[in-house]
Amino acid sequence: MKKIQVSLAEEQYARLIELAERRDTSVSELVRQAIEQVYTTDLGQELSRREVQRLGQTPLLIAEEEEEIGIRGPDVLAEVQEP
Repeated sequence: MKKIQVSLAEEQYARLIELAERRDTSVSELVRQAIEQVYTTDLGQELSRREVQRLGQTPLLIAEEEEEIGIRGPDVLAEVQEP
């Protein structure tokens, strides 16, 4: 675990102490939970946006790569799935 220092306004710190006491936890744990909830979601959404953009380009890129190395594409899947 990495140790950091954060400066808070007196009011912010007081609210965190109060909340930590109500939840029977530490201020540090509240901060870790807040970071996890806020920034993990943001990071996940950013990754999702990038993945959607990447996937929008993928079929063409895959087709070009398949042609270069001689792999047959979706028609092979159709042949395999047909009885």
